[in-house]
Amino acid sequence: MEAQIELESDDSDRKRRRREDKSRLKDRFTIAHKTLELEVPSDKDVCSNTGLYPDNA
Repeated sequence: MEAQIELESDDSDRKRRRREDKSRLKDRFTIAHKTLELEVPSDKDVCSNTGLYPDNA
């Protein structure tokens, strides 16, 4: 599964958030392989200016 998750505000610990979301997907839906991108509104500005997604996590 691949997903892009848009956060309402910057989460100071994206690694922790990604780990929790992956664990929830495994426990609740038995999804073993996941790729999650976490994005906040400020990331969109960077992406639109460079065409690249920043690696903040």
